[in-house]
This record gives sequence, C-alpha cells and structure tokens, in this order.
Amino acid sequence: MNTVPHPGLGAPWDGWCRYEAAINELLGAFPVWGMCLYDGRITPRDVLSDVHRTHPRIADNGSHLPNDRYQDPRSFILSLAPPPDPLQAHPPTVELADPTPALGRSAVQDTARHTRLSKEQVGRLVLATSEAITNAVTHGRPPVTMRVWAAPDRMVVTVSDTGSGPHDPYVGLVPSPSTFGGGGGFGLWIAHQLLPVAFSRKREGFTIRLLAGRPLP
Repeated sequence: MNTVPHPGLGAPWDGWCRYEAAINELLGAFPVWGMCLYDGRITPRDVLSDVHRTHPRIADNGSHLPNDRYQDPRSFILSLAPPPDPLQAHPPTVELADPTPALGRSAVQDTARHTRLSKEQVGRLVLATSEAITNAVTHGRPPVTMRVWAAPDRMVVTVSDTGSGPHDPYVGLVPSPSTFGGGGGFGLWIAHQLLPVAFSRKREGFTIRLLAGRPLP
C-alpha cells in the first residue's frame, strides 16, 4: 500500500499517471497486487478522473469493486496531454534551435547558476537534458528545440521535435530490449530515474519535459 504523489500533496502528476497505467500490464504476469491511496479531500478532480481510468478495481467502503471506467493502459498513455507547467506561462529563459547535447548541458548549467538548486539537482537535470536531446536528434524529426525556464527554487526544461514520438507507450518506464544487446536505448530510462518526466504528443510534434527542484509552486 502506498500514498501516490499528486498536486494535492505538492507533487507533479503528469509523469506518475503513466506509471499508474503501465503497471497494470508491466506487472500483469506476477502474482502481486497493490493498493494506491488517494485522499478525496485533497486530491484534484482531474487526478481522480485519471485514477478511475488506470485502476481495474476500486476500493469503496471496504469492498474491492470492478471499475467500468478502467481504460486500456496503452490507449490511456497515448492519449495523455499534460497541461503546461506554471513556469511555462512566461517566456523561456533560454531557447535553442537544434542544440547539441553539449550545448544543452551548458545552457542548463549556466541558467542554474541563478537559482538555489543544489549541485545534485543541477547535475541530474544536466544529464537528463543531454539524454533528451540525444533521443530527439537520434529518433525524432528536425528541427529540435530546447527551452529552459527558471525560478529561484525550480527549473523546467523541454526538448521538442516535429516527429510523432516513441511508438512504445512505456518508453522510459522500463529499458527497451535493445539496451541489453549493447544497442543503446537507456536515455529516456535514465531520465526517468533522475527526475520527474512528462511526455506530450501533439499535432506539431513530440515534447519531453524535465523538472528539477521544487515540484510545484
């Protein structure tokens, strides 16, 4: 049993709801069950809507009831459209066209000097940004655009390309099969281990959003 992070607890939800959906399939072959706790008094309504779409059974008054609002995990993940982070309501501090991973790393490091983020937080964001740019250049469609937003206690980085994004809805949540044969593929998985990650698929392309520091203002 675990309490799941969400905005009512001061945590981002966009990436976590992917996990809530994916775990139904990724752990489906194992004899295990879990209970995810959501306090209805503080959980936002849109989060509760996603909860119903990602859990095949709902506990209510001591009973575990089948949930007729449950949605296929792959369909749910591919339909996600995370709202902009509050920092994205303002112009970015940095915007780069077709950056190299090295240029992206330098941009994050330079911007972070004007924040209160710790050395570890900055290091995690630098590495995740490098992996996101590498992924966009290798698998996406040009042009690639990197944007950075900064506040004293948090930073947001987005990396966008004009492709449709990974076909695997679970990308980043588990290493891809090619990684075990030496063919690479650890990039988005590494980013997920370092900090909150959200994906956005729109008509104009695919975006990876990375967050460091305080999750929500």
